[in-house]
Amino acid sequence: MNTNWKEISITINKLALESLANFLYEYGAEGITITNDEQFIESENSVLKAYFLEDNIRSDSLVEAINNQLENNIKSININQLKEEDWANDWKKYFEVFKVGQHLVIKPVWQDYSAKKDDIVINFDAGSFFGSTPHPSTKLCLEEIEKIALTVANKKNYNILDLGSGSGILSLALYALGLKNITAIDIDPVAIRNSKDNFDLNKIDIKLFQGEIKDCYDTYDLIAGNLLAETIEELSDQISNKLNIDGVFIGAGITKNNLHIVEKSLNKVNMKILELRYSDEWVLVKAIKI
Repeated sequence: MNTNWKEISITINKLALESLANFLYEYGAEGITITNDEQFIESENSVLKAYFLEDNIRSDSLVEAINNQLENNIKSININQLKEEDWANDWKKYFEVFKVGQHLVIKPVWQDYSAKKDDIVINFDAGSFFGSTPHPSTKLCLEEIEKIALTVANKKNYNILDLGSGSGILSLALYALGLKNITAIDIDPVAIRNSKDNFDLNKIDIKLFQGEIKDCYDTYDLIAGNLLAETIEELSDQISNKLNIDGVFIGAGITKNNLHIVEKSLNKVNMKILELRYSDEWVLVKAIKI
């Protein structure tokens, strides 16, 4: 499968980097990198590169949207077309080992790492679904997954749905933490391929298929997904139906401005919000079915 990409390279005031990154993720960016070359160390500017599937984006509309959002901070915008093999090699120079939570270490497969005591190391090839560092919503999900895994008594029978698997990072973390009864789904064939590659890389067996939550025949103790607020709103009834009583839902692709959408939709379907956790402009919602 040949996939072409558009690389949007934006020179921007460093103070606006976070706002721009959040905006581009909401707009549909599949990956973001930030250049930290020496020439920018003393400068007030930096270069952010965002990657979009070519078929999913109109360049003129995106440039107009960026300028409308942050026109006073944008210095220049350039657009390049990339073949998948070019993107796959280009972003690797930005992606480093990172640790999240108490024990999880996400290690690019092409890098060496000397594990420390109590590290749980996951070999990872992000494909097109990661930037230079984990997105705040991904980090929130991984931290919450670890907290849950450390408290589950009967790990063997704890049934989990990774809703919107992307690169498979949530499933990989769950499995590494001892929760192995996992189903991972995504509607995107590229995501399914990336997830499978990472499962194979770590030599683990996780049920994986392309489809929607309505296609799942089981019910779950945990449903976890890095999902936008609008997606949670659309799927809230199905999420509730697929959860066992006292089952937990974790959703983390939610901005502060859209939190009310999630709260309202979950309250309508017998879900009680237990906790809200924040990182930058992003929110993780943890809810239980009652």
